[in-house]
Amino acid sequence: MEDEKIKKVYKILDSIPVTDENEELIEEIRKDLDSQNYVIAFKKIESLAQDVKNKEKEKLKNKQKNKIFKKKI
Repeated sequence: MEDEKIKKVYKILDSIPVTDENEELIEEIRKDLDSQNYVIAFKKIESLAQDVKNKEKEKLKNKQKNKIFKKKI
């Protein structure tokens, strides 16, 4: 049962695009999972998710600013 849950976590982790900014953190998470440091791994995953969420918000803000700027021109 626990193995299945961990496999799902790896699957989720595999679905996250690796970038220069998150590559090191993703590798740390994998090592923590391999070492069965699940609490630490999940805290790092939470941090990674927050980073992704913040970047998406920033992209949306920039997109909206560009639309406003183009309307003024």
